[in-house]
Amino acid sequence: MTMHVFSTHCSQYNIYVAYVTIARRSPGLDKQTLSSRDNGVTISGFEVVIRNRKYFAFSMYKQDGKNVTSFCDQTLNGWSHDTSDRNWACYSGKKMEQLKPKYHTILPPKPLIIKDLHQCSGTRLGQSYSSVVGLDWLPYYMDDDVKMTQSNTIVRYIAGKYDLLGKTKEEKVKCDLMLENAMDFRNGTVRLCYNPDYDNLKDAYFERLMKVVFPGFEKFLGDKSWFAHGEEVTACDFPMYELLDQHLLMKPGCLDEFPKLTAFHKRFAELPKIKAYLENPSYKPMPVNNKVAKFR
Repeated sequence: MTMHVFSTHCSQYNIYVAYVTIARRSPGLDKQTLSSRDNGVTISGFEVVIRNRKYFAFSMYKQDGKNVTSFCDQTLNGWSHDTSDRNWACYSGKKMEQLKPKYHTILPPKPLIIKDLHQCSGTRLGQSYSSVVGLDWLPYYMDDDVKMTQSNTIVRYIAGKYDLLGKTKEEKVKCDLMLENAMDFRNGTVRLCYNPDYDNLKDAYFERLMKVVFPGFEKFLGDKSWFAHGEEVTACDFPMYELLDQHLLMKPGCLDEFPKLTAFHKRFAELPKIKAYLENPSYKPMPVNNKVAKFR
């Protein structure tokens, strides 16, 4: 595979600074393949570590209406950085041996449904949706003529429609604050769960949670029923419940020393519609992470 590394906007391919050629089994090459299936569509990408730099990209595709051609011997624009997550650059990759393209016909996505739109790449939208949304990253959300990307943007938009962002200025600030805290909480969890050294890092991760993070959440919640509005659920309570629930799966009993968080977790699960969903015979617990994660 030949990698074309260049220092320009990642949507451009016309300025090349360096060429790197690697063998399939080069020493020091650590490769991780990401793949999944959605309605029969294969979604794949890869990450490699070469000479203390990480290279990540999804496979190339072209779309003409509902017809998609996937070129899995070359990549879309990807990102490169050193192993300390610094010195970022853009690159494209192409295998030395050419592979036959794959062809697929996709069905139009239904409104309000998050979907992957082509065969190889799992994080970019089809061209028609990129042009109307303005950004080409998943997840995306469409509500009549309103179109958007970014998880927290979607959460806030839906919460705003249903008056779940708080009543007063103070409540709105607290809700926004805890949405961002939940995102930081999630990012730390993701870094752990997708780390190949998960088993060795888990104890130190939970030690910090129980000394720093959980006490902070416990104090912030205080005697309130919910994080932002004392007696009413707001948007921030949803990701906080989800993340606490995930951590109880990772380490049962991790909330035993935090009675307020334990009560919050139980209280949320007993909300009438949440309880009905969890107790529905058709409910099936699903993995909380992708299959490439060390904790699923």
